[in-house]
Amino acid sequence: MTVKPAREVDETVMNDTLAVNATLALMHRHRSIRHFTDAVVPDAHIAAAVQAGQAASTSSAVQAYSLLQVTDSAVREAIVPLTG
Repeated sequence: MTVKPAREVDETVMNDTLAVNATLALMHRHRSIRHFTDAVVPDAHIAAAVQAGQAASTSSAVQAYSLLQVTDSAVREAIVPLTG
């Protein structure tokens, strides 16, 4: 079976598939937008995001992830070079 790159997928087939499967439709619409503000993220939003991440499947059930919440801007700037 040959898999075409996403931009070569027949749009009719893609639209039919997305119409049938809400999960695929959601994944297809996903965009990463990185425009940050200085607004504080509520703790409830952080907790919800962490819980969603913990429930997500991972390769070989490893769940190898780390989360850091750094609120001090001086510390944040100091660790930026360490984050790659």
